[in-house]
Amino acid sequence: MPRFLFHVDGKKVNLDDIPDGTVKSLFVNVRDAMQSQLHSQQCSIHHSEPTVSLFSKDDRFGGYAVGTCCQEFSSIITPLVKVNIPGVDSTLTRLTRTMKYSSMG
Repeated sequence: MPRFLFHVDGKKVNLDDIPDGTVKSLFVNVRDAMQSQLHSQQCSIHHSEPTVSLFSKDDRFGGYAVGTCCQEFSSIITPLVKVNIPGVDSTLTRLTRTMKYSSMG
């Protein structure tokens, strides 16, 4: 199961700490869609799952980034991630960036 991180106005927050409203609803919908796309994906070399960061600024969706442990895993994950958000230009939601992350946090 992928790990999800939520960032609101430049601060990392827990989903439960985000007030009910448009941003939280959008984050939940994007998370659920991505979980269904990535639920069983794990790097065959490092045995790690992808990390997905969702961003919001000024109560607007700011995009997402997918983190993987290596380039090989990234090449498998990137084509799987397709999120279309109603009312948001789909080219803006495709801000998928692959970033290496440490399993240490």
